[in-house]
Amino acid sequence: MNFLTLILALSASSYAVTNESASIKIFKDSNHGDLSLIQTMINKISTDIKGDNSGLCYFVEMDPHFQDSINKYMSKNKSYEDSFLKAWNEYVQRMNFPNAKSVLPKVLLSYLRDHGFQVFTADISKTNSDLGKETKSLIVLMEKEYSETGTYSQATWKRYVETMVIKRNQAFAENIKKLITQNKCKRSFFLVGNAHLRSTVPNYGPAVTPLQEYLSKYGYSVIVEN
Repeated sequence: MNFLTLILALSASSYAVTNESASIKIFKDSNHGDLSLIQTMINKISTDIKGDNSGLCYFVEMDPHFQDSINKYMSKNKSYEDSFLKAWNEYVQRMNFPNAKSVLPKVLLSYLRDHGFQVFTADISKTNSDLGKETKSLIVLMEKEYSETGTYSQATWKRYVETMVIKRNQAFAENIKKLITQNKCKRSFFLVGNAHLRSTVPNYGPAVTPLQEYLSKYGYSVIVEN
């Protein structure tokens, strides 16, 4: 074995050990913003951490636009109402989603703050990234098709799955990996929509790689909570 091969082998070994020390538990969001579901998740997290608050991270299925308001509440600089809730209400009004429920109600964000979690937004599909631009144009197309026909063409549905499921799963995993590394997360938790955890999508032939498989490929211990 030459020197370069030895270095690469040692690096790979070190990388694997580092990742194996980090775990991620994923909770299925079967009812977006449902308080009983969120409370059940909090109870399960409490059982998992058993009072050990070291290296705890929580990922949110929201875009980075909300990170600043989350940070203000987590650092106790502002109340929930003057930080995250204000940003959420502005978003709901701007997007004209009057009935939208937040996946970060006060009971959850307060629990995370009081137990020493770091909280990070994990969704880049609404940013100015390539995925964000592609998502934006796709949403415009889907809204137009649905308003005109009440359904979506096969080509548009295929594009939806490839963009909003497959590419978004990859982006979630890459972003979470980056955040875990940067912030030295040891135990992480993530509540995410069911669509990202399935290997099949209705009316779409090929199997898709679910989020948990992408994360497992990085060497993390991944558990999907039923």
